[in-house]
Amino acid sequence: MDGEDHVHEHAPDPAEGERQMAAACTDPAHTHPKSPVFGKSIDRYASYVGQSRCDPVAKPGVVSFTKLVLAAYPCTRSYGIVRACNSGGQSEHKEGRAWDWGLPASHPATKALLTWLLATDAQGHRHAMARRFGIMYMISNRRMWRAYSPNDGWRSYSGSNPHTDHVHISFSWAGARKETSFWHPPAQPKPPEPRATNTTPKPEPKPDPSPTPDATATSDKGASPPATPGKEPALQATEAELELADSPGDSTAPGPDVEELDHPDPQAVQDPAADAITGGCGVIPRRGSGSWLLLGGLLALACGRRWRRRPQRRASSTP
Repeated sequence: MDGEDHVHEHAPDPAEGERQMAAACTDPAHTHPKSPVFGKSIDRYASYVGQSRCDPVAKPGVVSFTKLVLAAYPCTRSYGIVRACNSGGQSEHKEGRAWDWGLPASHPATKALLTWLLATDAQGHRHAMARRFGIMYMISNRRMWRAYSPNDGWRSYSGSNPHTDHVHISFSWAGARKETSFWHPPAQPKPPEPRATNTTPKPEPKPDPSPTPDATATSDKGASPPATPGKEPALQATEAELELADSPGDSTAPGPDVEELDHPDPQAVQDPAADAITGGCGVIPRRGSGSWLLLGGLLALACGRRWRRRPQRRASSTP
């Protein structure tokens, strides 16, 4: 037979209920134990498994439930968890998985706790906290609620003890061992972290630098092509472009031909650097060996200037 039919070892004082009613509880009618946040899953209703052995040791789930309720309602008391195996009939107290909560049925905390245990949660689960604690059945004020017959609600209880001065709560083995979801709620997914916004203003794009005109360009002849950064302009000239020309009105006699310049008289050749002209493009040699003449022609083409070979002066025979 399920249920409790026993006499308390802790016989309460008849006036105890009145003193408890006067004790300082903070709004017990609107107070309930603290609980974690739960997900959508929930425990099944506990099946009935009556006491079958003698093991009067308080189980951890029952001990934790007791502390949780007494912390929420400090004006109430505990009538105990365990009972001697030779006391009374069948009872889960003898296995350490039942608790007697000491307060009269008329105490506002009684209704507050029982209503909280059997309420429907936000996910629509009926009797949610009773299932999460693994409560098997409860007896209070001649009534009994059974988890293994939840649709019956509170039914009449005809045991010898009417349970008007305390509430009896028996637990399943999972609830007694603290293996239910109240003590091990599923992990909740973390909300996504907000993305970091970059408040640093982006730099405005710089305008492309305008091309710098070639400082060596002149108006005499075509300007030289713009130079590529990091590279010197390639100077190319054909033999015709390097043809030596006399400027009009110049009465200076032409100098020796190239063959003479390639093989000059050692006494007739002067230092090319000493016999040079200067202009916007720097020093341009106008006489000397064949390599100096070629360099002069190339520089003249690059600078857009007319150039002619200066006649070579012969060395004087006078000492």
